[in-house]
Formats: sequence, structure tokens, C-alpha cells
Amino acid sequence: MWQILTIILGSGVVSALTSHFLAARAADKNFRREKLEQLYLAAEKYIQDSVENAVFYRRTGPIPENESADFEERRKDHDRLYHTCNMLTNLYFPRLRPALVTFADYWEKFVFRTTGVSEEDLQRSGAKFVALIVVTAENLNKPWYLTLKNRLSVPLPWFGRRR
Repeated sequence: MWQILTIILGSGVVSALTSHFLAARAADKNFRREKLEQLYLAAEKYIQDSVENAVFYRRTGPIPENESADFEERRKDHDRLYHTCNMLTNLYFPRLRPALVTFADYWEKFVFRTTGVSEEDLQRSGAKFVALIVVTAENLNKPWYLTLKNRLSVPLPWFGRRR
């Protein structure tokens, strides 16, 4: 009698823990996906505006008085987008941080002409950052068994194969 009662209670506890784990994992995945979408939108706008503004700043040289208000507005928008990208990469996706730092560094060097960074280098580093965001999204959307299969040190031929 006690054995049956123990089995019933034990299976209920195991079932509750399993469902809690799966629900928490799904909620975490959805939360990270939302943050990744925010990062993608902010990064795409930041990179596009940065490249356009960098070329504009570099060609015009000193900003004329009549365009200084527009320049300040663009700079504030640029800084806001950078801080959004920086915050999201630092908090949720630290592996993407080096690509963002490289792009920001290239932007500064391109605008202020401190080194020989070309417009193509600037665009390439921005494209790399966006591509890393896309790869992160693909990895986030992979089924768990493929993610686990890639983390195993010894390949198991039967693991993760669909029948």
C-alpha cells in the first residue's frame, strides 16, 4: 500500500518539476528572443545611421552654424542607439560585444581620420555585427537535441537523428 502511495506521490513531484522546467525554459527562450529582436532593430538602425552620418561628417569637415542643430540631433540619436545596443549586448549577449566595439571603434577612426579605416571597412564591420545577431537568433531557435548534440565532445551517431 505504501509503495503505491509513494509511487503516485513521486510521479506527481517528478511531473511537476518537469513541467516547471519546460515552462521556465520556454519563457526564458521567449524573453531572450524578444531582447534579440530589440537588439537587431537597434543595431540595424544604429549601423545604417552611423555609416550615413560618418560619410556626411567626414565630407563636410567642420559643421556649419546653420547645420549644428541637425548635427546635435543626429549625434543624440546615434548615442541613444549605441547605448541601447551596448546595454543589450552587455546584459544578454556578451559574445556579441567584441563586434559592437569593433564597429564603434571603426566609426570613430573613420570620422576623425585617425587611421586608414575605409568606408568599406566600416560597412563590413557593421554587417558582421548584424550577421552575428542573426546567427545568435538561429542558435536560439535550434531544437534542444541539436544544441545538445553540438556540445557533446564525443559524437553519438544515433543522437538527434529523426526517424
